[in-house]
Amino acid sequence: MSSLAPKNDERYQELLSLITDIFFRMTVQGVLTEVSPSISRIFGYSPDEVIGKDITNFFDRDSLKRVHTEISNKINHPSESSCYEIPILAQDGKAILCEIHSRYIRKSGHPPEIIGSIRDISENYRMEDAIRTSEQKYRDIVENAIEGIFQTRMNGEILSVNTSFARFFGYDSSDDLLRSITNTSQIYRHPEDRIHILQMLEQQQMVKGILVQVIRNDGEHRWISINARKVSHQGGDYIEGSGIDVTDKVHLRREIDEKERIYSLLTEHITDVIWTADREMQLNFISPSVVRLLGYTHEEVITRQLHEAYTPESLHTLLRYRRDHMNGSDVGNPDDDMPRYMELAMYHRDGHLVWTETALSLLRDNDRIPIGVVGSSRDITARKQAERAHLEMEARLKEAQQIGQIGNWEVDLTTGIFTCSEEVFRILEVVPQDLPWTCWKFLTFIHPDEQEEFKIRFFKLITESESEESVLRVLLPDGGTKHLHIRGRISQIETGYDNRIIGTIQDVTNRMRMERERAQLLRQIQCNIAELAILNDGIRNPLAVIEVMLETHREDAHHEILSQIARIDAMVSQLDKRWIDSETIFTYLQKHYGITLSSARDLSDNLWTPPNIRNS
Repeated sequence: MSSLAPKNDERYQELLSLITDIFFRMTVQGVLTEVSPSISRIFGYSPDEVIGKDITNFFDRDSLKRVHTEISNKINHPSESSCYEIPILAQDGKAILCEIHSRYIRKSGHPPEIIGSIRDISENYRMEDAIRTSEQKYRDIVENAIEGIFQTRMNGEILSVNTSFARFFGYDSSDDLLRSITNTSQIYRHPEDRIHILQMLEQQQMVKGILVQVIRNDGEHRWISINARKVSHQGGDYIEGSGIDVTDKVHLRREIDEKERIYSLLTEHITDVIWTADREMQLNFISPSVVRLLGYTHEEVITRQLHEAYTPESLHTLLRYRRDHMNGSDVGNPDDDMPRYMELAMYHRDGHLVWTETALSLLRDNDRIPIGVVGSSRDITARKQAERAHLEMEARLKEAQQIGQIGNWEVDLTTGIFTCSEEVFRILEVVPQDLPWTCWKFLTFIHPDEQEEFKIRFFKLITESESEESVLRVLLPDGGTKHLHIRGRISQIETGYDNRIIGTIQDVTNRMRMERERAQLLRQIQCNIAELAILNDGIRNPLAVIEVMLETHREDAHHEILSQIARIDAMVSQLDKRWIDSETIFTYLQKHYGITLSSARDLSDNLWTPPNIRNS
C-alpha cells in the first residue's frame, strides 16, 4: 500500500487510521494512488482493493459524467477547491450518498494530482428527510387538527393559528384571521377571562380545560375549552395552546343540570321510591323518599343485603325476575323492556312489614345487554290491609250465608245481567256455567206453576214498588224442589237510582216443612183434646150408674156393675194411649216452638189460620 509520507512515518499512519472520513489521492486521469483505512468501514473495500483502480469502477453511469466534469474543472481552475454530493457504489453494490471535497495539486518534480476527502452523508440525508417528513406531518396535523391551535405573545399578539382555529371564528383560512384579528383581546367576550388565564399561567405554567366565551366574526357567542402553556424563549416568552368548540356540550350540560335539578326535586318530594340496581340486584341508587317508606337512611339502605330488605317470598319473586330477564348476555325479547309489576313485602326499620307495588324495567348497554334494573316502589300497605279486611269480611259473609242458607243477587237493568253469590249456586245445587247469567236464565229454575207470579212481581218491582218479596218453589237438577224466600229492591245511591235491583235468596224449605209439621201436630192436639172430652163424659156416666146401684144395694145389679167397670177400664186404656200421644206432641212443640200445655188451647183456636211465613 502506498503512503502519503515516508513509510517510517508512523505518526502519519496513525493519524490516517483515526480519520473517519476517507482521504484519497489520485492522478488527473482518475486512478487512485492512495486511500485511508476508513474506506473499509464505509464502502467495505480494503485500501489495497481500490488503489491502482480507475474511479469509474465506483460510480454508476449517471454519476460518471458529473465526476469527469469535476476533474476537468480542477485542471482548468487549479486554484479552486470544489465540494459536491454524489452517490458512490459500495462493495455490495449499494449506492451511498457522499460529499466529496477535492482540489488540484501540482508540485515541482511531481506529476499533478488531485487530493481530497469523502464523507458519508447518507445518514444525514436520512435524518434531514425524516425531519422534513416529521415537519410536514406536524404541519399537516396542525393544519388538519379538529382542535384549534394557536401561538400568542404574552401581550396577546397572535403569532400563528391553524385552519381549524380560524374556521371556528368564522374565517376561511389562518391568513384571513390574522389580517382581521391582531390581538386575543378582540375575541374574548369577557376580557377578564384572558387576565385570569395569564395569572394561572404565571403560577402553573400550564392550564387545561379552561372554559371561556368568545365572539365569532358574525357576532355569535360560542364556548371554547382552552389548553395552554407558557413557553420561555430567548426572543421572549409566548403562549401556545389549543382550543375546541364545546358550545353544544355546554348547552347540553346545562340542559342535563336543569333536568337533574328537576329530577332531584322530584325524587326528594315524590312519595314513590325510585331506585336502580346492578345485575345482582344490589342497589346503587335510591331516592330520599326511602326514609319515609322504610325508616332507613339512604346510606343504610344501599348497604343492606337483599335478605335483610325483603321477606323470603318477595325475595324469591325478585330473584325469579332476575333469572328470567337478566340471564347472561342474552339481548332478550323486546317485550322484556316493558315494565313488570309485582307486589313485594319489605321490612321497616321498626320491624313491621311494608307492602310495595314495584315496577321494574331493564337497563341495557349500547349492545342491549342487560346491565341492571330501574325500579319504582309505591307504598300499598294500607291497600293490602284493606284487601285483607275485605277478604276476611267476604269469608265471614260467605260463612254466614252458608249458615243462614241465604245468598245475595243483583240484576243490571241496562244489560239484564244477573249476578249472585256462591251461596245462591249452592242453594240451586248447580255448578256455575255459561256466566254471566241473565235474569231469564234464573227464571228457568222457578217452578213452572209459579213463574208467572215471579214475572208479575219482578215487573211490579221495576215499575211501581221499591221492594217485593215472595216464597216460590224452584226446580233442582235432580228433579227435587225447594222453597225459596226471594226479596228484591231497587238499588239507590246518593244521586238517585242506579239501574240495579239487589236482593237476597233464602232457602226456607226446612222452615216450610216445619210449619207443615206444626200445623199437622196442632190439628192432632185438637182432635186429642176433643176425644179427651168425650172420654171424660164416657167415664163419668158409668161411674154415676155404679154409684146409684151401690146406693140401692140391688143384688141383681152385680152383673151390670161388672159390665160398667169393664167399660170404664177400656176407656181408661184408651185415655192413657191418647195422653201418651199428646205428651209426645207437646214435648216436640215445646222443644222446637216453645209451646206449653197451657197454650195448647190457644194454638188449637188458631189451627185453621194459614201460617204467616214472613213473621215466623
